[in-house]
Amino acid sequence: MLIRLLLALLILIPALYIAAFNTHAMTVFLAPGTQVTGSTGIVLVSIFLFGFALATIFGVYFALKGFLRERELKKKDANRQAFFDSIGRAREYLAAEDWFRAREEWQQIIRRAPDNLVARIELSRCLEGQKDLRGALKAVEEARAMRPDNIDVLFRAAELSLELENKTAALDNLALILYHHPNKRAAKLARQLSEELERFEDALEYHEKLTSLLSRGEDKEDEVKTRLEYKRALKECGDDSGRQKEMLKTFTRRYPGYAPAFCALSEIEAKEDRIEEAVKLLIKAAKISGSSRLWRETSQLWLAKDQPERALSVIKTALQEVGSEEKINIYLEHVRLLVKLSMLEEAKNALDDFEQFSRDNNLMVSQEHQRTYLLLKSLCLNRMGKHIESSNALKALLDSGKIRANDKSFSMGLAEKEAPSPSLSTP
Repeated sequence: MLIRLLLALLILIPALYIAAFNTHAMTVFLAPGTQVTGSTGIVLVSIFLFGFALATIFGVYFALKGFLRERELKKKDANRQAFFDSIGRAREYLAAEDWFRAREEWQQIIRRAPDNLVARIELSRCLEGQKDLRGALKAVEEARAMRPDNIDVLFRAAELSLELENKTAALDNLALILYHHPNKRAAKLARQLSEELERFEDALEYHEKLTSLLSRGEDKEDEVKTRLEYKRALKECGDDSGRQKEMLKTFTRRYPGYAPAFCALSEIEAKEDRIEEAVKLLIKAAKISGSSRLWRETSQLWLAKDQPERALSVIKTALQEVGSEEKINIYLEHVRLLVKLSMLEEAKNALDDFEQFSRDNNLMVSQEHQRTYLLLKSLCLNRMGKHIESSNALKALLDSGKIRANDKSFSMGLAEKEAPSPSLSTP
């Protein structure tokens, strides 16, 4: 109060001073034909007070405007923070797979911000979690209506189309992604779907697109291109075995490192009873792939023609050709073949040498290999009339189901490894 009184006096005293010392008349023209005459001091003080009042009015106006604007900004900040908090809660529910509560939160967010793409995409994930794939796809379609070229929306539409087993629709979405935003993920997935739909021309185009997007030093996946060209060529041949044979001959000359083409050509040669040629082709395929299965099939071709010596020769050759991962499979296949041909002494000697063979070649013996070995041993000894030893091997086979991979009860040791072909487990 005292400060206000002092301020008033500071204004009043100068004004009275000016009015007291300026008593002569003064005329002020306000407008054409309008004038005011009075004491100079009074006129000057009046003008000053008028200006002061006008400045006060403007000051109050702008202060009030600033206050209202600040209050509006605070309200917007509070609403924005509440919006972000609701997004945080929705994501927490989504991470916890609390689909119902997450769905409610995202729907509320959409009501507050209908143009929020992220909310619609996340809502689709909630609906997918609730097994409502149609509803999820509808949510994505609403988002795509707003932003038809958004990569996130298009990927989501492709994912849901795949969930609904609509590969064609998924491929259409991926094509749109590659048109607007070329990227490796979309190109690879589009290539895969085209191959599954047997649209090999499209698959090759997507492969070229993918190759163009790869960085220097990344694998160009030439084997995939070869596979696609092979499938395209086979499709063009249809069921005409003659055309297939000619195509395969050309293809194997062009791509000498593609094993499936040699296998297919071998199969045609075998059907035409050209076993020598079929065997040569299958051996090429086996050497290329390093697969024990192909060596076994080669052996079976000779067995089917009552040539066991050649069948055994193939397996012995395979032992020298295959890599370490396949050596045990081939060794056990050799034993199985010996048992099948009733060459029991040779089979028993091979079984007795199995442990030494695995050690010499630094091979890891899996549980499945161990069981196959015991089964073959039991069968061999049984056929030799050594029933007690056969029974002991069979008992060890039954007990092996309880042995873990790190158990030390077998002197050869066990290791986690992919199981061999089931055919090796049945002599």
